[in-house]
Amino acid sequence: MKKVFLKKNVADHFQNIIYNWSYNHGYIDLFYEKSLIASIRRLVKLNSFFDKKRIDGITNGIGITSFFLGEAIKYVRGGGGE
Repeated sequence: MKKVFLKKNVADHFQNIIYNWSYNHGYIDLFYEKSLIASIRRLVKLNSFFDKKRIDGITNGIGITSFFLGEAIKYVRGGGGE
């Protein structure tokens, strides 16, 4: 009787291990989150920083420079025919 109980206990334990593993999708989601998604998020943050600070800074700098040059040219009288 004790041997049957021991086999059932081992079988239940093994069944619980398989259930927990399958309930957690074989831990594939955890691996996917830690390896792929986390690295892509870091890359996106780096790209966003570069875009906001560098690319937009260059574009805004050119725009502001052309605005001030246009204003300066507007008020500077040329040597031409008035």
